Amino acid sequence: SILRSASESFIGNNLCTIYRGQRLTHRVLRHAYYSSQLSIHCKNFFENKVICDIGGGYGGLIRFLKHQNKNNTFVLVELPEVCLLANYFLKKCFPNSSIGTIKDFKNDQQIDKDKIKEFDFLILPQTFMKKFDQSSIDLFINTTSIGEMDDISQQFYINNVERIKPKYFYSVNRAKERKDKYNAGGFYNLNFNKRWKSVLYGYTHTYHIEFLGEFIGE
Repeated sequence: SILRSASESFIGNNLCTIYRGQRLTHRVLRHAYYSSQLSIHCKNFFENKVICDIGGGYGGLIRFLKHQNKNNTFVLVELPEVCLLANYFLKKCFPNSSIGTIKDFKNDQQIDKDKIKEFDFLILPQTFMKKFDQSSIDLFINTTSIGEMDDISQQFYINNVERIKPKYFYSVNRAKERKDKYNAGGFYNLNFNKRWKSVLYGYTHTYHIEFLGEFIGE
């Protein structure tokens, strides 16, 4: 049912396979898979929530999830240059949406859920992770990019995810470290300090470790 509504954006004048009237790319197929997994394993969850995609690139996944879950607010945390690209992409896809950026939060010491939910999207550089209040994010997502970060960056994100205490953390990342290409650890190397209940754990068809954890606490 998700694939029936999974059509690639026209932004960027990209090339797509046309199948049964849908514009399909390998990215859209992945996004449909992630969306399906979250829908199945987080039942009755996606209503008026705040969902943060760490390292979400130009916003392809949150664009897809927004179409599936219109009442949610989506936060994208990325490098500053990529934030600029994501702002352009999401505004083109959702011209009537409100998008919060660094100018809306640069003077805030803390960012709470009420402030986040004033917007349809937030697009912020990675340092703003430190400003999010506890329980301000309901679900964190990271797909493949933590495995391309150095150890310090990986731990920065894990520490902040656990400090914020979301309901869920969804990760699809390489299992083991890879020094030849990324000089970075894999999912097995991530250092979690809090307790998580494993709702979903195993290898995906892309040979990554897929993990959906429900936050338990200390």
